[in-house]
Amino acid sequence: MALDKSTRPKGSILLKILILVFLFLLLVSIYVPKVEWDAQDQEQELCRLQMENLSYVIREYGIKNNGFVDRLEEYLTFIRTDSVLVDPTRYEIESLTRDPESGRDSLLVDFTDEFRLSHFKADTIRRAQTVNDSIISDSVHVYAVPRPQFEKIPTAILVLTAKSPITVIAREKNVQDHAILIYSDSRINYSWIQPDPVVMKATDALISMPVDSLELCPTTHSPYKLNVNVRSVVEGTVKFNVNKAEVDPNIAGDTLMYDLFNHRLKTEALAEVLLIVKEDSTLIEKKDSILVAHFIQKVKDIKPKQTFDVTGDHTLNVPADSMANWNDSLRIRRAVFVSHVDSLSLVLKNTEEFRQLAPRVGYTESYRIAKVDTVGVTIRCPIDSLYRAESDRSLLQRIFGVAPAKNHGYVENGDLSWSEKK
Repeated sequence: MALDKSTRPKGSILLKILILVFLFLLLVSIYVPKVEWDAQDQEQELCRLQMENLSYVIREYGIKNNGFVDRLEEYLTFIRTDSVLVDPTRYEIESLTRDPESGRDSLLVDFTDEFRLSHFKADTIRRAQTVNDSIISDSVHVYAVPRPQFEKIPTAILVLTAKSPITVIAREKNVQDHAILIYSDSRINYSWIQPDPVVMKATDALISMPVDSLELCPTTHSPYKLNVNVRSVVEGTVKFNVNKAEVDPNIAGDTLMYDLFNHRLKTEALAEVLLIVKEDSTLIEKKDSILVAHFIQKVKDIKPKQTFDVTGDHTLNVPADSMANWNDSLRIRRAVFVSHVDSLSLVLKNTEEFRQLAPRVGYTESYRIAKVDTVGVTIRCPIDSLYRAESDRSLLQRIFGVAPAKNHGYVENGDLSWSEKK
């Protein structure tokens, strides 16, 4: 029997192929970006974990060597070959309530070493009658459980005792909060079981992953960038000298020097006024006018050849390679000395006696970097705005792929840029 035309397949083969192609491209446009976003997230997490591990290596290196370097290879050699003395774990104990009438007592116990420690565990060791048969004594041992990578570190045990049962519960019902609450209907006493410090391989005590995986960023496959950070003190000294006649240079020609000399005299006058007011409190309201009078008299009493010194300093926390920029007297001058713009200072700087004195006051300045101490290292992800891994990307990835990975952050002196943890 002939097949009814109405039941025969209809439509162009070409159209069907185009539909399949469009469906394929639609799936690819969803699948490829998801795969790349997932890969970027994994690489970011791994990169940050590597930098955090490096920060612990660098900190221990600084302790043992009393300073830091900017060479990654030296830190990796240290972690491969050195050993460290590991102290027992430490906990924070906070007393929450202690009611003398009811006898109720409660404690909050926590730890800060989230890198090596996972959670608390509590074991009831003894629940037995004491010498007084009517009293039950509870003894609970609380200790932090190290993460599997750090299972060899020594763990301190907090021993809790009370005359009534001790209850230990988590502060919050989530995995992020490891603090525990401890309470009892009677006073809680605690003591410690402290194991001795242990000498361990640095790889076992400091890092949570193989040392060979710490050198390269998983995204760029290039080494992490290191900058040594320093704490420096810059100092400035100005020597003022009073002359019989006008000199060059003089403070009238330099606003900052004019202000510094004025403030030096103001400080001396203010010390005298404070003593006067201390002896007679009724003069407090007239303190400013008394200060002006004392300042003017101090200016009048200045004799030729008198000298005055003003010193200042400023502490810097900067990368070591930027210290060369501070070999600049003008920059140090701006850092260590500032003008005083309060209303009383303006009044004193405009007194006729001081304005007449200013042209006869010469000065010399000296500035220097007084002290430089290394305080830590900044570890930076090597991804920059120019990075894009195109060489190993397929045509579909280049068409449907996502934007290049962004910089994963940095660790500065142990502080994580992506976290509030310090």
